Amino acid sequence: MTTGSYLTVDELIALNSEEDLIALAGIGGFNSAGGRTLDRDRLSAQIRRAQSLIDGHVLNRFPALGAVPCADMPASLKGAAADLVVYWLRDRVADRGAVDDVTRARYLDVMDFLKGIRDGKTDLGPGRDGLGGLPGGGAGQTDRIAKQFPRCPRPVHAGGLAVSVIQSIETQLIARLKRCLPSEFYVVGFPGNPEAFDPAKMRAAALVHYSGARYGEGNGMDLARQSRELRFTIVLYLGDLNGGAAAYPILDTMRQWLQNTALEGATPLKMMSERLTDQAAGQWDWQVDVSCVVASVAAEQSPARPRIPLTRFQEEG
Repeated sequence: MTTGSYLTVDELIALNSEEDLIALAGIGGFNSAGGRTLDRDRLSAQIRRAQSLIDGHVLNRFPALGAVPCADMPASLKGAAADLVVYWLRDRVADRGAVDDVTRARYLDVMDFLKGIRDGKTDLGPGRDGLGGLPGGGAGQTDRIAKQFPRCPRPVHAGGLAVSVIQSIETQLIARLKRCLPSEFYVVGFPGNPEAFDPAKMRAAALVHYSGARYGEGNGMDLARQSRELRFTIVLYLGDLNGGAAAYPILDTMRQWLQNTALEGATPLKMMSERLTDQAAGQWDWQVDVSCVVASVAAEQSPARPRIPLTRFQEEG
């Protein structure tokens, strides 16, 4: 079994449209008996190119990846390799215009992700089971808050500000959606200026934003620790090709990929609701709500309650 490889040709096909890959790396004439088929050698060469690039960014922190079978590689690295291959196939010397905005955005996201791993600012995300037990795998810290909450990663600092747990989970959601939605989807956090966002300019889009939280009641008089249910909304903008009944498989796939997904610093993801919010002129808008629970720990802890000495209690009894 091959180890240290992030992606196979068959996995690349499964993560993308085979028709699109044939258009990018096909051999044979359109009118030939066999028709156009995939140039698997060309795809393998681009996968090896992606392998080399990813190795240069991740093996210094996670040398154990070199001994992991391809089938057990983290999903985040498989998706990164696939996005790199598609970008390079489109970025042909004689046809620069073939790189669309979505493909270029995914390539830039992958490069930011890999640089974050290299610089110690980003983890591999879900799908790295078993790495902690291998040399260089980076065993997790002990959870000191409550056993029902998974370990919370150290804050990542950007520009001197710590990345909040909300931002961390939103980033994980966006990464997960990029892996499961079709390649034509533009997947980002909700823009700061939504009025300037025009979904009509793209075939499909998925926007993620934090929509609020509900806090648990706490433990009697001690409110220093409470549960905090974070809620996130995913807004899907679907055009004619993905709207109507064609949206149902997309919704089902997204639900399968999100439901019970393990998150760093939170409980597994819970599906809350989905509904059609608007439909007009070939545009379908869907809203999907999800949630997870994190620990909410106060900066100021409750003062210790006075304790009656045992001898005094015996005397008064």
